[in-house]
Amino acid sequence: MNAHPNEDDDVIMITVRRPTEEEMESYRFDDELALSGVRVEDADFSSRKIDNVSIGNGSTLVRCTFRDARIAGGCLGTGVRVSTYVECDFDGSSIRNVQSGRARFVSCSFRDVEIKDSFFLETAFVECVFSGTVEDSVFDADTWSRERKWFRRKKEPEVHEYRGNDFSGVRFRNVAFRGGVDLRLQTFPENGEHFVVRDALGVLDEAEAEVRSWPQGEHRSNAEVLLLTLRETAERRQKDLFVERSRVTNGLPKDLADRIERILRRH
Repeated sequence: MNAHPNEDDDVIMITVRRPTEEEMESYRFDDELALSGVRVEDADFSSRKIDNVSIGNGSTLVRCTFRDARIAGGCLGTGVRVSTYVECDFDGSSIRNVQSGRARFVSCSFRDVEIKDSFFLETAFVECVFSGTVEDSVFDADTWSRERKWFRRKKEPEVHEYRGNDFSGVRFRNVAFRGGVDLRLQTFPENGEHFVVRDALGVLDEAEAEVRSWPQGEHRSNAEVLLLTLRETAERRQKDLFVERSRVTNGLPKDLADRIERILRRH
C-alpha cells in the first residue's frame, strides 16, 4: 500500500491496490470484516454474521455480494478518502448500528433489507434500489466537514450526491432525509403513509401561523414541537421534506391533524 501527501489537501492519500489471496482469506472472519485501501472485485461475503465492519481509506468494492449478511455494527467508509461500492448486492441483509462514513454507493441493490439504527452521513447514493424496512435511520447529504477546516478537502462537493434512487418498496419508520437530499430525484412509496413537503420553509410559515391561532394547551404544544423539528431540518439545506404521516397525526385530534396535513401537502 503506497501513501503520499496530496498537494491540494495536505492530507495523506493512500493508493488503492488489490489485496493478495492470503489477505482475502484473512478478511473472511464471521465476526469481523476489515478492508483498508484495497480494490476488491466479485468477493462473496454473503450469509455472514459480521459483528463489526470496517471498510475504508479509499477502498473500492465492485460487484461484491453481502446477500443475507447480518451486519451488527461498524463503518462502511472509514478514513478521509471516500470508499466506493459499485454494483454491490446487499439483498436480504440486516444492517444495524452502522455508520456509513465517507462512502459512495453506485448501482447497488438493497432489496428486502432490514436497516435499523444506522446513519448515512458523508455518503452518496446513486441509482440504488431499496426495499424492505428502514427504521430509526438518517440519510444526510450534508458535507459535515465544511466547518472543520482541519478536515475539509478543497474539492469537496457542496452536498453529497443522491440521484436516481428507488425507495418505492421501502417501509419507513422514523427515517429522515436531510442536509440537501434532492427528493425530486428519488422515487418514494405511494401508500399514503408518507408525503413530501415542497418548498418547505414557506409552507412551514403558513403551518405555524395556523397553529398560533389555536388556544394554548397540549395540542398546540405538540404541533409546535412538530413544526420546529421540521423547520430545523429545512434550514439545513433541505428544500423539500420527507414526512411520515404518523408524525403529524400522533398527539393531535383528527380535525387538528387534518388542518396541518392539508397545509403541508398543499404545494
